[in-house]
Amino acid sequence: MKQNFLKVAVILIGLMVWLNGNAQTVISGGNVSGKWTKSNSPYQVNGRITVQKGTTLEIEPGVTVAFARDDWYGYEGELIINGQLLAEGTKEDNIVFTRQSTNNWLGLIFSAQGEKESIVKYASIEYSNRSGVYITSGTITLRNVLKIIYNIHPVFKE
Repeated sequence: MKQNFLKVAVILIGLMVWLNGNAQTVISGGNVSGKWTKSNSPYQVNGRITVQKGTTLEIEPGVTVAFARDDWYGYEGELIINGQLLAEGTKEDNIVFTRQSTNNWLGLIFSAQGEKESIVKYASIEYSNRSGVYITSGTITLRNVLKIIYNIHPVFKE
């Protein structure tokens, strides 16, 4: 009896550790704000997401944001920043913006004229179709962006 209880306890603890280590959050598109945490990473974005004027999206160090592009359903993954983006990784714990599959996503599009400064630091921006970072307006600080790979136009400003 005691051995069975111990076996069940070990299995349950193992399952809890596995579930905690394999957390993910699915974002279906639309408006986003608040704080994205490492414990809920990776964030799987299916469509276009927007940080609206007057709002902030804060992304913790160690978070992966994976964007989907699906030609069949007609959506492309992108993050439009009309408000403020604070994506401040660390040297030891980067933030990664990437794709979910072999289909590239569009990129980070900054259009935040008159809003608070957006900051992207210690981040990787990977597999963007259009541009890793596309700036139409706003104040943006890019610092220690470690790699921008497989992007057609890595940084573009209108």
